[in-house]
Amino acid sequence: MAREAAGIRALGLSLDLVISSPLVRAHQTAEIVAKAQDPPVRLVQDGRVGPGFGPQQLTAIIGEHRRAAALMFVGHEPDFSETIGLVTGGGRVTMKKGALACVELDDPGSAHGTLVWLIPARVLER
Repeated sequence: MAREAAGIRALGLSLDLVISSPLVRAHQTAEIVAKAQDPPVRLVQDGRVGPGFGPQQLTAIIGEHRRAAALMFVGHEPDFSETIGLVTGGGRVTMKKGALACVELDDPGSAHGTLVWLIPARVLER
């Protein structure tokens, strides 16, 4: 995960906030990513990112963090793949462990957007 976090940093993403599931492995992953950014990014743990995460939870969490333009969510499968698919119009998306996706929402208050990119873990590690 440290190599992937370095890959995320190398992409030059301007993250404002990392929001993590409270489950141990997801939270540990989120900590690695948040600390590896330059400067380190604030990390928030939110139970709604745990199992059962979906478009409703996504819009509620985004609504609570309106000042943040770029949020990273660290959670679980199959919830993330299904949520991305629903938010982007019903397409089939597969988020493998350690993958990174960028979804731009049409409006911060809506659960409709565009999948801009999806990077597998093996690419981030390189």
